Amino acid sequence: MPRRKNAQAGNLDFAEKKAKYFATKAGVTTFALTSQVLSEPVWTPDVLERRQKALVGKMSEVWRLG
Repeated sequence: MPRRKNAQAGNLDFAEKKAKYFATKAGVTTFALTSQVLSEPVWTPDVLERRQKALVGKMSEVWRLG
């Protein structure tokens, strides 16, 4: 994420950060990998852990690691 865009959001709450980081047009973000964040109402350790497991699982599948 560019420093300028990150600085715009500062210490805003999660909902406000989403609005700054993920300005969308028809539900498409400029950051494809993080588009799922838009569907999360809050960002908690549980959400982060679930997302990490899903992404690692997908990488393992695509790269045929397991």
